[in-house]
Amino acid sequence: MPKDWALAGQQRGLAEELFIPPTNFSMVDTGVYRSGYPNARNLPFLSTLGLRSIIYLCPDPYPDHMTEFVEKHQIKKFHFGLETNKDPAHDYPEEIMKGALLVLLDVRNRPLLIHCNKGKHRTGALVGCLRRMQRWMLTPIFDEYRRFAGSKARLTDQQYIELFDTSDPVFVDAMARNRVGNAAQIDSVQEKSGAPVDLVSRKEETRGGEASKVEEQGSTSSRQSLGEDSSDSDTEVHRQAMT
Repeated sequence: MPKDWALAGQQRGLAEELFIPPTNFSMVDTGVYRSGYPNARNLPFLSTLGLRSIIYLCPDPYPDHMTEFVEKHQIKKFHFGLETNKDPAHDYPEEIMKGALLVLLDVRNRPLLIHCNKGKHRTGALVGCLRRMQRWMLTPIFDEYRRFAGSKARLTDQQYIELFDTSDPVFVDAMARNRVGNAAQIDSVQEKSGAPVDLVSRKEETRGGEASKVEEQGSTSSRQSLGEDSSDSDTEVHRQAMT
């Protein structure tokens, strides 16, 4: 066998052992990843992530290689069929995006992969909404979106992210249950940006304030009660001394 053939065989064998991530693969948060559409070559790499769930954002059915992969590894697939957001007159359907974000916020679904076709627009919009929930400033949110979208960045996606309503009580409850992201990091971003404290923190502060007021009222009542008892006792002793 010629040496060149042997070398080519060794290189092919080495290539088969390589772990190749999907296009636009990146880590988003603890246990959250994003990418473009995985192909068969990417599956050995994905199997190292220990995925529990996949959020799939394209409207088309899953191909055979991905269906077999999720079944083999017992991965739960959440299919949210979003059309691309090219027309300024049409946004992503609110209920579909809300459903995808709630799945993303639930830490029980992690480790989790988000993907669409290229990992640019639909995935970028969902990650941008997550960043809004994490109290990021708009500038780094858009920087992150453009880093993955490149020259294909869409103003419609960025407008959608900016106008996305994060005050929905459903999201507030999800954040309260799961505390997405590092709390200290989120607080640091808030302080640097001058952003208001999130609604969950406000609720906790309100509850804490109410508890303090109740405790203070109880202490005041106790002091008043003790003061009245002491006053009555002193009066009685004085009467006896006069007698």
